[in-house]
Amino acid sequence: LPDILSIRTRMVLGLLLANGPLAEETKPTLADLSWISGCWLLETEKVRSEECWMEPAGTLILGLHRDVRPNGKTFFEYLRIEQTDSAIVYFATPRGRETTAFPLKETSKNRVVFENPAHDFPQRVIYHLKDDGTMVASIEGLQDGQMRTEEWVWRKGSITSK
Repeated sequence: LPDILSIRTRMVLGLLLANGPLAEETKPTLADLSWISGCWLLETEKVRSEECWMEPAGTLILGLHRDVRPNGKTFFEYLRIEQTDSAIVYFATPRGRETTAFPLKETSKNRVVFENPAHDFPQRVIYHLKDDGTMVASIEGLQDGQMRTEEWVWRKGSITSK
């Protein structure tokens, strides 16, 4: 009986050390975010939105966002997710102007949150790949003292001229 207890005790301790609070935490990598890759589309009566992300390569995932309204007005944004020396960071450059950095706040399977509390709006950028294959992108934060959220539900697609 003592041998059985000692085997069980060793097994439990081994599991605790491997999976418990003492386990070494693995840092997320760009490969963990590869699910964001591809072209994502959203079409409504008011706007056609397109967001395309390249596969992770080296220290970068490059992206581009474009909105086209029925009246021809457009908006675009250069995007990148970069592995820096200290963290994974989402960089947004709306209309090719000033770039804002949003360091990785949290990640889980098919969900990522980037956050910059010092930015005016948004302070958080969130992407989540749902089980049905759609991707929800949202931005949120305080604006004029009020919590504001904008959300897009994208479907995988290809970019075509319209």
